[in-house]
Amino acid sequence: MVRRGAVAGAIANDCPEGISSGGQSRSSSADNNLVFSPLSIYSAFSLAAVGAKGRTLRKLLDILGAKSRESLAENVCCMVKRALPDVGS
Repeated sequence: MVRRGAVAGAIANDCPEGISSGGQSRSSSADNNLVFSPLSIYSAFSLAAVGAKGRTLRKLLDILGAKSRESLAENVCCMVKRALPDVGS
């Protein structure tokens, strides 16, 4: 059994700081909520990197903390396996 929050924590530890921090709310109001999946955001940017080239590709790889599309694919695969253990086995 996976401890509640363990998967989210593991993914957040693997994601670059800008993604895992959630951009921290810029509002001081306590009644604002922001919910998103760091894995979903990372995956979406990874898909964008597949079709990108030149400067855009370099920027996306830099933001995602990857040296190449291949290493990016490995990162996504590892994160999905950690988030969804049944899929990885």
